[in-house]
Amino acid sequence: MAMLCGVLTTHAQMKNQNKMIKRNKEVITELIEQGLNDKNSEIALKLAAKNFVDQDAFPNQPGGAEGLKFHFDKLNKAIPDLKVEFRLIAEGSTVVEEWTGTGNLVIDFQTGQPLENPMPITQNGITVFELNDAGLVVERKTFQRGEQ
Repeated sequence: MAMLCGVLTTHAQMKNQNKMIKRNKEVITELIEQGLNDKNSEIALKLAAKNFVDQDAFPNQPGGAEGLKFHFDKLNKAIPDLKVEFRLIAEGSTVVEEWTGTGNLVIDFQTGQPLENPMPITQNGITVFELNDAGLVVERKTFQRGEQ
């Protein structure tokens, strides 16, 4: 009987874990689709925790959910036609996004000044997101593979 209870507990834990993983992947999908592909940076305020930490913050980027909104705004302004294609892998509270971003850079990230001619870019990398128990993003770390 004790063995059966242990199996049922493990099954219930796995079911809850699978629900959490599915929810976390849905959160990151919504964040990327709306925040970058649909240019709706406000989604960051809905899906990022107030204590959000961006390990790859831009200079002068504020902390918290406002910082993620700032990050999206800066990307969307510099690359207004940015399109991000991605796939997600998740385990527990961690979601890994493998991505490729394409578009035309129109503002220099260093100077903030418009470029004379838009510069086509393709970048790819991996971003690791951590989510809390409430399904809010609490941390982001990106590893870029470079330009093509």
